Amino acid sequence: MFISGYGEEYAAKLGRTPTIVEYLSTRIHVYDIRSIGQLLLIAQQDVHGHVVNAYSEGEFVHIVTRSSINALDNLVKPLTGTEMTFQGTDDASYRKAATELVEDGLLDQFAEDLVDDLQVSGPVDFARLSFFTDSVAPDNHNLYYSGSFNSISQIVSFDMSAIFNKTTSVVGMIEPNMAAVFHPGSSGRVYAVGSMIIVADEGWSWNPDENRSSEKTFLVCFSLSGASSTYARVGTTEGTLLSPSSLDYVEKSSGNYVRVATTQTFSTGESPSVNQVTVLKVPSESTAPLEFVGSVEFGETNRVRR
Repeated sequence: MFISGYGEEYAAKLGRTPTIVEYLSTRIHVYDIRSIGQLLLIAQQDVHGHVVNAYSEGEFVHIVTRSSINALDNLVKPLTGTEMTFQGTDDASYRKAATELVEDGLLDQFAEDLVDDLQVSGPVDFARLSFFTDSVAPDNHNLYYSGSFNSISQIVSFDMSAIFNKTTSVVGMIEPNMAAVFHPGSSGRVYAVGSMIIVADEGWSWNPDENRSSEKTFLVCFSLSGASSTYARVGTTEGTLLSPSSLDYVEKSSGNYVRVATTQTFSTGESPSVNQVTVLKVPSESTAPLEFVGSVEFGETNRVRR
């Protein structure tokens, strides 16, 4: 069971503004329902964010949560010219004072607090931001128009059998294995199958050849192994997803593939939208991006999928 609305009491104890907007706001409850007519709470764990999706494979449970990064209070506001510190100063004085704030450790402190906050429920295996630079053109930074790490999705994994096999009657704490990825938006999707969880997010990308921007989706794949998940691959495709049902993962003798159905919308041009299915192959190299295999358009142009 997932219960939202927690976190305020934990944030108050920090003595500072959390770097996570939904700081420990979701509580995971595990109940024993083997006795007829009785619910027995046996374990719990507080995690950041809100629950996006949950998936189980036998005794192993994987829960995907999503949070926003609070850069506004921790980075933007301290450097805003309207703050009391900067009121009455001219441009040159403001630049000097803002530079001094950064040099005195504003960014370093934010990074340290962010790492501490993210690991409050246990160690986290992070997908490196540098992976994304290999999957998009170096001059296509418009994909991250809202910032490379405005949000974070984390996968909370644990073994149910380990919880039910405990001998004490006291409510225990879940000891999860956690993996996470930063991403620019908060409207992404999650797709889960037996061996893979795919986290998708959306942005805009500039196409210099056509002199216009278009929607783009990037995909981060996490491979599942027992009660844990680890970063596996990253890739991009044109357009945006309608729902998690627009995405799937298949394993064949010729290889493993990610298939994505998207609607691509352009900022200008005679064809504002195109529907298409794109196939991406999972490469054998662990650090290589998803490989484009092909795509096919379907339906009429200028008609959004329903």
